[in-house]
Amino acid sequence: MQSCPFPNMTFRGFIAVEFDAKPLAQVLKELGAVDGRLKCVEPRNIHMTLKFLGDTKEEHVPRIQEVMETAVEGIQPFDVALKSLGAFPNTGYIKVVWVGLENAEALGEMSKRLNTALKDIGYRPEKKPFRPHITLARVKSIRDKRGLVSILDSNQNTEFATQHVERIVLKQSQLTPNGPIYTDLVKANLPQNVNSD
Repeated sequence: MQSCPFPNMTFRGFIAVEFDAKPLAQVLKELGAVDGRLKCVEPRNIHMTLKFLGDTKEEHVPRIQEVMETAVEGIQPFDVALKSLGAFPNTGYIKVVWVGLENAEALGEMSKRLNTALKDIGYRPEKKPFRPHITLARVKSIRDKRGLVSILDSNQNTEFATQHVERIVLKQSQLTPNGPIYTDLVKANLPQNVNSD
């Protein structure tokens, strides 16, 4: 296990699945060109959060890793489709732009297991329903709303890629004026050949 870079302290933590940003490069470029205060996620930071922990005690990392390893039991590596753009809370009031994930039932199962088990360590379960998505941009204000909605509409049914999920990762998020810096702490690999004799 990799030790936490800030021993005996708390850090902003979350458990995530990583995705390759290359298939999203063009749409990220289009979003970045929209007139407004819109912050795109850095390609190296593209991920889907399974469980946001918030303030995380360094001493909890080994227990969190155990929970992660339990959460992936019986779930073999699988493919998900990165398909369609959308907005939270809706296209009338856009605060987040996201790409959807299809065939993501296993992501929902892992998220459910993490929520249940981490509650015993002191991390609050997520109350919102699980909606598999990757955040692409956060919108503070928008001048060219029509242009942004046009990008969403034109990509409503776009399938950007199919990607393989093989592991989940506990990450530390360090907030900086130039955006967050993520550091991988521990991981749990999805088991191979679960049903093999």
